[in-house]
Amino acid sequence: RDTDWASMAHSVEVRVPLVDYALSKRLMPAREMFQSGAGKRLLGEAPKMALPEKVIMRPKTGFTTPVPGWQQSLPQLQGWRRYPNLTRANTPWARRYALALLDLQRT
Repeated sequence: RDTDWASMAHSVEVRVPLVDYALSKRLMPAREMFQSGAGKRLLGEAPKMALPEKVIMRPKTGFTTPVPGWQQSLPQLQGWRRYPNLTRANTPWARRYALALLDLQRT
């Protein structure tokens, strides 16, 4: 989560890119078509059945995890409820999760 946020905030790509040698070799003659911003559209139109426009044009989104849901549903991750400062609605889930990990280590 933190890596994703930090990389997007500073325009740094940290994920492994989609690289396929055979595909790259075949597309090399057409590289002039890849003008700034056209890559995502061309990739979306590449399948025989093109992706829907709403998929191709959707804005970037961050990567999310199911941890907040786990904190609400799994009894072993609910120790944070003992601490008033962690029960506030705007408390980051990572603080609650850190406490849960400490609790699990103690047992």
